[in-house]
Amino acid sequence: MTELNSLLHPGINHEHPIYNGEMDKICEILQGEFGTTDYNNETPVLATVGIGPCLGIAGYEKDKKIGFLGHFDNGEHMNETLSRIYYAIGSNTLGEKSKFDLTILRGYDYTGNESTKTLDYLKRFFDAMKNHSMEFNIIHEDLGPNFGRINSAEDRFEEREKLTKTLLIDSRDGKIYRYDITKNPYTLSNRFQNSNNLEEKTMIINRVNLAFNCIAKPINLIIN
Repeated sequence: MTELNSLLHPGINHEHPIYNGEMDKICEILQGEFGTTDYNNETPVLATVGIGPCLGIAGYEKDKKIGFLGHFDNGEHMNETLSRIYYAIGSNTLGEKSKFDLTILRGYDYTGNESTKTLDYLKRFFDAMKNHSMEFNIIHEDLGPNFGRINSAEDRFEEREKLTKTLLIDSRDGKIYRYDITKNPYTLSNRFQNSNNLEEKTMIINRVNLAFNCIAKPINLIIN
């Protein structure tokens, strides 16, 4: 129940309001996934939950109304992960000069600064993209407390659970919100339960399996 609560509450990042828009416009991004979309897509909104020691990064290009959202869990396989991110963003910008505003969230760190290393890796990547017609500017960063390295998953668990965050970006206007997953009847879980489409069910199963095993894999792309 405690683990479930950390995924169901809308997060402590109260500087962002809770999204109350059209729920069927949301594409959910799981842990270990990176999604892109734009204002003209049937799902122009990207959202993720359970940002604890992971990193949630949202980006928005206001002229082209392109948005992206990544839920990063660790620094393994970063070379391939960054290559995939470059491909995903480039497929939307088509190589044209683009300027993205970034929001970076983390609930807390208990990994002995491993997530900080991942963030540094990502920041170096974003900085290097200035040479590839892409500019990234951090407009909001909230990394939460650092607990040092916790060896047991039970250590300070209830305290850490309350620090998790959610992140939602609407590519129609670039606004950042918290995401209350309990208000959404179109979650991946609900879609799986209600669908009679074997192909859709298989796709959802594959995405969830990748999310559960994301520590051992490069990031999975969700390109709308």
